[in-house]
Amino acid sequence: MAGHPQLLTCLLVMINRLLESHGYAYTVRATGYVITGCLVVACVLIKFRIPGRKHRPAHMQLPAPDMKSVVRHRPYQFLIAGGFCIAVRLAQSNLFVASDSRI
Repeated sequence: MAGHPQLLTCLLVMINRLLESHGYAYTVRATGYVITGCLVVACVLIKFRIPGRKHRPAHMQLPAPDMKSVVRHRPYQFLIAGGFCIAVRLAQSNLFVASDSRI
């Protein structure tokens, strides 16, 4: 969370300028590329806290989860659907704030 406010400020300025010059579709595409780049950097820099399955001590050896039962679990499905709706709403609000602001 250290760079979150700075990234959001830069994204809002980028969205504002791109909306005026290139239009909505290009702006959404460019914003997606920036966020994807930031996520790739974060994934490369992250340090794992738990060793790999082969290198874990005996008390940490757990069986692999059954993904079919996890995905079919009703509370998990509601969590994923709710998270998706919240993410869409946040993305819409950022685009509207950027399109209404004048810098």
